[in-house]
Amino acid sequence: MPPLILDMDPGVDDALALVWSLAWAECDVCAVMTVSGNVDVDLGTSNALRLLALMGRPDIPVYRGEGRPLEGEPIRAAHIHGGTGLGEAQLPSFTGTADSGASAALSDRLRSEPDLYSIVAVGPLTNLATAELNDPGVLAKASEVYVMGGAIHVPGNVTPTGEFNLVSDPRAASIVFESNATIRLVPLDVTRKMRVTQAEMKEGLTDCPAEIRDFLMAATSTPMKIGREKYGYDGMYLHDPLTAMLSVEPMWAEWETFHVQIETQGEFTHGQIVVDERSQPVHQGKPIQVAMDIDRTKLLDAFFQPIRSWRGVKK
Repeated sequence: MPPLILDMDPGVDDALALVWSLAWAECDVCAVMTVSGNVDVDLGTSNALRLLALMGRPDIPVYRGEGRPLEGEPIRAAHIHGGTGLGEAQLPSFTGTADSGASAALSDRLRSEPDLYSIVAVGPLTNLATAELNDPGVLAKASEVYVMGGAIHVPGNVTPTGEFNLVSDPRAASIVFESNATIRLVPLDVTRKMRVTQAEMKEGLTDCPAEIRDFLMAATSTPMKIGREKYGYDGMYLHDPLTAMLSVEPMWAEWETFHVQIETQGEFTHGQIVVDERSQPVHQGKPIQVAMDIDRTKLLDAFFQPIRSWRGVKK
């Protein structure tokens, strides 16, 4: 499978996506890029470095990305992820450093080895859009671009129609979706089918290395508490882990083709992904593959199994 470039805003579920990707034997994470989103980019970069150290992979390069959206003010999600972005988890400090210039580093990799890398973008799309603006056509050099974002036939989670990643930087999302990249979208329609309860998390991490188990239980306790107290459900949604998983095994989802555009001007629909489903021969928007259904039981097992088996933590 293609080596992965993870673009994220860590973030509890970003952290879970990174842990799973490093634990999955066939997954080759070659770089991590950070972007402003759930937390500010400096905190997200620190989180990424410390997570890689926890997993025994400080050799993987981290590139600090954009600190602001292309337009507008940053949106944060501390009410879900906690002030540090990692819930109640405490990770040891790490002396490693990140390189600056994520978008330039992305362009360099894609141009040097076209059609080799897959990009997994689980935060706002500012880094990818910046790369495309500075180097037109570069995103088409990726093998595929997996994007966690949008809401097709379900309500949004930031506005009635908008999902966090796309609402955080609609212009960036529009640039990415209008590029010639091969995009696979993983929207709320399918990630909301991937909810894990607190009991399932505890059971799933049985026999997991203590360092990883303790981190994951502490990190997920905050969004699970919010889900229970504010939204009335048990557990949390694995938005970003599911996206990482489908980038490795696309057959784990049922995919449909939709013609999509990103709303960048609407007063009430800013950041909405607009789908043209009219019965006509010519549709507005770019045709992309969208994940719409999964087998939750199968996917939860596929999420926990490699993490339980992981023995790569440096002592």
